[in-house]
Amino acid sequence: MADTYSDTLTRSYAAVAGELPPDWTLSLRCASRTLAVMDRSPEWIAVAESPTGSSIQATGSDPERALAALHHELSRRPIGEVS
Repeated sequence: MADTYSDTLTRSYAAVAGELPPDWTLSLRCASRTLAVMDRSPEWIAVAESPTGSSIQATGSDPERALAALHHELSRRPIGEVS
């Protein structure tokens, strides 16, 4: 059986989450600030957040691209450099 988009997204999410130190969280959300149709954003935001509240964010045109962009950000700098 072929992978579904959901399977692919689940694997992408798990791969990025697996890169985070213990106690960090990963979230993925639509970039819209409101539910108003005119204000909706086509962008997605992936956020890695530390227990102290510091975070790394990345955006993309869909959830997988947001996760890929966050993966790239995480590879560019050690987690210890997050402020």
